[in-house]
Amino acid sequence: DLELPQSRLNRTITWTYPEVSNIQQALNLTSDNSGLGLAINSTTGNGSIDLDVKVKFAQNYENLKLVVYILENHLIYRQYNYTNYFGAINPVPNFEHNHVLRTSLTNLLGNPLSNTNFNQTLTTNFSLPIPSNISNADNISYVAFVVDANNNVINVRAAESNEEQAFEQNP
Repeated sequence: DLELPQSRLNRTITWTYPEVSNIQQALNLTSDNSGLGLAINSTTGNGSIDLDVKVKFAQNYENLKLVVYILENHLIYRQYNYTNYFGAINPVPNFEHNHVLRTSLTNLLGNPLSNTNFNQTLTTNFSLPIPSNISNADNISYVAFVVDANNNVINVRAAESNEEQAFEQNP
């Protein structure tokens, strides 16, 4: 029988319930090596967002897409609960929601990338007013990921507001 809400891995795979007992299912989708890196630089303030998403390629790729989301944390609302978590209380009052998708800066499934060849670095800039559906601009964060032609995530990176990131490299 199906319990809600459900968690998704890689936006498509149902994370087997109970998720806390199936952490390995998520870990199986990760690795220490990726053929591309991401770095996010953000300036959030004075009613606006300036966001640079950089992708650097360690190998040649074709048919990639970039996905960039604005998230909001610390949203306190009642949460319907169809699970046994939280003492099976339904609804859970004053539940803190984090990493809530507020706006997609790209197509939800991604915008095509070109020049995705070894040693290339692509920078995509987004400059916009803080979206009106943001409750508190101090709680904004960002996530960017690159997907292949089958919408499988190759690499992903999260960033807080006003963060400047360097590319991560394996030793």
